[in-house]
Amino acid sequence: SFLHLDESTCETHWINIKKELDKIFETGTCFDLLVYMNKNEIVSSFCPLSFSIVTDDKDSQINRCHINSPQLSYYNDELYDDDDKSDEYKKEFNKKFNDFVTHMFALAFGKDNEYKSQDVIDVEKQMLDAMNSYDSKIKEADDGYNIVTASEAANKYQIHWAEITKGLGFKSTPSFFITDNLNYLSKIVGIMHENWNSKKWKTYIYYCYFKQLMRFHNSWRVI
Repeated sequence: SFLHLDESTCETHWINIKKELDKIFETGTCFDLLVYMNKNEIVSSFCPLSFSIVTDDKDSQINRCHINSPQLSYYNDELYDDDDKSDEYKKEFNKKFNDFVTHMFALAFGKDNEYKSQDVIDVEKQMLDAMNSYDSKIKEADDGYNIVTASEAANKYQIHWAEITKGLGFKSTPSFFITDNLNYLSKIVGIMHENWNSKKWKTYIYYCYFKQLMRFHNSWRVI
């Protein structure tokens, strides 16, 4: 906890998390990964398909299942666009972010490790592109209140909704979930099916966990 920053406990926790993630990468599926990330409130907001149970915007007396896009690292989406080499602020911002992630990976994996900060940025760019994607065949609700039934999740978006909710502890599968971006949903699922256990995506997932875990470590948190 923040009151008692026990470094050895935190380091052991990281070792165990990495073992669990590696087992999923080796023998599991992308849906196993989504369940694992969404079970942990500390990292669930960074999950490519971030699950939450919050108040229904159209009925405040009921809490509903929601799946939405994740929180990205950069505070402004335009900072991911590095085409303009003359923008000194962007250059400096990206340099500092890369330095931070490189330092973070050195703490997580040792000084001479194989993990690259650029991979984190590349994956976040993929997710950002998916957030901004547009398919004319997909009909978005004007108010961002899109209902996806269990059947649509499986047949239209290739999301194993029953598997995900069972993994999250539901005794029966909710009949639907709400999302604010159907285009993102459609795009990111395809990306994940193809890339979820690639080296680049593994790097991003490790980053999500370690950047949160280091907050509870007296030495790591200062970087």
